[in-house]
Amino acid sequence: SSQLRLDVFRLNDKALAAASLQAAMQDFYFQQCLFRLSDSLLSLEVIGNPRSFFSHFATGCYDGFCEPYHGAMTSPEDMLEGMVRGTGSCLKNACFGLSNCLAKFSGSAVQGCTLCLSDQGHQGQPIQVQPPQTPGEGLRRGTESLARAISN
Repeated sequence: SSQLRLDVFRLNDKALAAASLQAAMQDFYFQQCLFRLSDSLLSLEVIGNPRSFFSHFATGCYDGFCEPYHGAMTSPEDMLEGMVRGTGSCLKNACFGLSNCLAKFSGSAVQGCTLCLSDQGHQGQPIQVQPPQTPGEGLRRGTESLARAISN
């Protein structure tokens, strides 16, 4: 359901031969298709959606540099506050982008492994798992599951 949207071809030199015009249009639209294809490939959830990672990382870097600058335009105290806000935003966005990317990639890997390794009788029966009530319980369950997987 996604659409391929291309930019408009703008002709600067109006006195081109037909062959030159055709070559210019082919080159322009070929570059447009490659750009849109790379844009789509970077948004794939299977590889963790690197586009989302770079977007969050860029937002964090922008905040990390611009918040102190905007504060410095007002006063030294606002600059320090801007440094704190900018650094916090930079770390928050970078960590969220990385963890989100890794979570999507590992989720896709788990789905692929489950599909490849499970038998036909098991595929129709979903496993009922209660979500942990506290972070400590979730950490304990994860550690136990890791220990069981390593020992088996």
